[in-house]
Amino acid sequence: MPANLPPQYHVVEARYKAATDPAEKLAALQELWVLLPKHKHTEKMQCDLKTKLSQLRKTPGARAGGRQKLELSVERGGAGQFWLVGPPNAGRSSLLAALTTATPEISEGLFTTKKPVPGMLAFEDIGIQLVEAPAIYPTLTPKWLAPNLRIGDGVVLVFGLGSDELFEGVDEVLSTIQKAKIVLYPPDADPPEPDDPGVEPLPGLVLVNQADLDPDGSLEALFRDYLSSHADAPRGLPILRVSAATREGLAEVPRRLFDTLGVIRVYTKLPGKPPDLAAPFVRPRGTTALELAEHIHKDLVARFQFGRLWRGDKYVGGRVSGDFVLEDKDVIEIHA
Repeated sequence: MPANLPPQYHVVEARYKAATDPAEKLAALQELWVLLPKHKHTEKMQCDLKTKLSQLRKTPGARAGGRQKLELSVERGGAGQFWLVGPPNAGRSSLLAALTTATPEISEGLFTTKKPVPGMLAFEDIGIQLVEAPAIYPTLTPKWLAPNLRIGDGVVLVFGLGSDELFEGVDEVLSTIQKAKIVLYPPDADPPEPDDPGVEPLPGLVLVNQADLDPDGSLEALFRDYLSSHADAPRGLPILRVSAATREGLAEVPRRLFDTLGVIRVYTKLPGKPPDLAAPFVRPRGTTALELAEHIHKDLVARFQFGRLWRGDKYVGGRVSGDFVLEDKDVIEIHA
């Protein structure tokens, strides 16, 4: 039995082969998966598509594209983008205001936030974008939210201990994540490989807000028990107890988000000049000296000779080759 590929499959396949942008390639591959008939004669093609999808998802910028096609989107900023997702009155707006320079409208109304509200969180010398999503509520969750979440860098689930419907909120939020075909996993774990390539693995973090309303921790304990026993809850996500009102626990959030991104900051310098410590290059963990050179300018790759590296007391201007793996806060002087 032949594969019996529909005509549209070949059109999309040609678009995939012609694409040079990782985001365009990823979008085309996801469309190919939907168009591909699923039977034993296409098993090899299914396997090939899954492998390509898995590899592309690890490519920087692959999920950051396609925003122009969304009904409502947020211009990406900073080193990464995280969405604050939670039920009504969980304190998302208050957390956004406490963690960033944004000034969202804050009220006790159930649905104050109707559109995404971005803010920039400062972590040392870089910014990380937080975007507050409208409240997750039955029949009122906007359709544009799911595709925006899928192309972000992670999801921060926010639940408020002052809510009278805390557990109902957990149910609705987890159901929404599942319907969006998102699988959340712990930031320190490897991304899972879903059987369905249409499922997007994203790192997740849980903020238990309004800790000031739960001084003895009894409500938090009930919440943790409920979440751990929930059939749809992702396992192993970090849970941080915080309060936007008193700022309890907020100091830990920036570092957690930075570590979740899986990136490093690298500073460059010219020979005989001090390093530029104001604007680091933010690159994926595991980046080599040659890959950084290519990111700075593609012509540097062919002319790359060596790098001089400064890393604490271990490397003080020592020579490194192009395959040398860089670490966070390295300073490199590229010789070409």
